[in-house]
Amino acid sequence: MVTKKKRNPHNIVFLEALIMALFIFGLGILLGFVIEGNRATSIQASYFDSQVNLVDIQTLSTLIGDGDYSCAYRIEKNTEFGNRIYEDALILAEYEESQTFGRGLKEQHRIYDLLRTIFWINSIELKEDCPDLNTIVYLYEYGVEDKEEVQEQDVFSRFAGELKDELGENTVLIPIAINLDLASLDILKERYGVDGTMILINEDIRLKDIESLESFDESNI
Repeated sequence: MVTKKKRNPHNIVFLEALIMALFIFGLGILLGFVIEGNRATSIQASYFDSQVNLVDIQTLSTLIGDGDYSCAYRIEKNTEFGNRIYEDALILAEYEESQTFGRGLKEQHRIYDLLRTIFWINSIELKEDCPDLNTIVYLYEYGVEDKEEVQEQDVFSRFAGELKDELGENTVLIPIAINLDLASLDILKERYGVDGTMILINEDIRLKDIESLESFDESNI
């Protein structure tokens, strides 16, 4: 008579735990793809919204440039748009910090930087008629991994945000990555001597290191 071997209860528990772990792992991967897809969709929607706003403000600049509109009004409309694209930059940064899958965010970031570059050009043109407008352009390297460089960029970013708050409502803050192969930005980099992370104030004052931030005098603007 053949005796059946009894199943080891420990093996059954291990097998069930393994199946459950694989299921949870697979579900996590699937959920990750779904989340990243939703983020990319959200970013793309924001991009199209910003693109429409950009065309709108370019058209508005043309219309009010030929009329009897005050510089206060023109600067107000310009800074309103600048604040919107700055908020978009903050949202994009949050997405990038939590990114796990895919490379779509880098391409979206490049599109946003193109929009911000065009906005910078528009602001430069506006200042020819309305010098009370202040521009703070925070230029940085995208995708750095060195911890010291990341910490330095954090210092520059915080400084730019605090300076914008101090200078008031006639100021726009434009963060732009300088290493995403934008030909229009390359021309501006050459024109204003941009060769690395820096804060450029009114296309004239260059803050290129921590020491220059610490010694900066706001009254020089």
